[in-house]
Amino acid sequence: MAERSASGAVAATPAGVTKIGVRVDQDAACSTAEIARDLHISRHRLTPAPNCIVLAMVGLPARGKSFISKKLERLLQWRGMAVRIFNVGERRRALGQGRHDATFFSEANRSTREAIATGTLDEMVEWLRSEPGKAVAIFDATNSHISRRRIVSQALREQLPGASLVFVESICDDEATIEHNLLQKVRNSPDYRQMDEAAALADLKKRIDEYQTQYETLTTQEEQPYIKASARTPAPRANRSRPPRHADVG
Repeated sequence: MAERSASGAVAATPAGVTKIGVRVDQDAACSTAEIARDLHISRHRLTPAPNCIVLAMVGLPARGKSFISKKLERLLQWRGMAVRIFNVGERRRALGQGRHDATFFSEANRSTREAIATGTLDEMVEWLRSEPGKAVAIFDATNSHISRRRIVSQALREQLPGASLVFVESICDDEATIEHNLLQKVRNSPDYRQMDEAAALADLKKRIDEYQTQYETLTTQEEQPYIKASARTPAPRANRSRPPRHADVG
């Protein structure tokens, strides 16, 4: 498969992979209108006329998930769509689970975090049910392992069979970018308010270490549409796989 770049050149694309012309960095050269057009075209490639759309973020902390979520929210609102972000971290803090050290994010406490994520998912489903016409919900969470993504997928199939789900994985292995994101997080997150910056950075890095031991990247074996956005590539990669209609992936 080939595509035409902005300069008019045709570049080859690996079989089974669609390159989408939507930039997620702040230095994108194309105009807002062009981004909206490309996103509109890409959505129709991935999702055949759904009643509503769920974009479920995937990625380690400090990899730009919330940044991408907010950019998508503004872009889709500009297009006149009903959009809302459902952030699991915000729900955790609202439930009084904000000031935890890194051990809270270990495998030992996974069931507690799963319960918070499920509550956020339920809130998202209720909002989508209440919205007339097409709406887009952005599920901003780590969704860092296959079992969690299966829960999301199954919940939507059972409760919102007309919804179209696309996972969006934010990947970043550039150390300078990660360090910048870490600083932004400890300086702005309520989790680290009134905490010494050096201690907060150390704790956040330990939190990421806990997540890395559990992290599973998206693959075609999950049979779900997904987009992978990397800080090192100019355009995201998309997989158009769709789950079997009657498969039990619970």
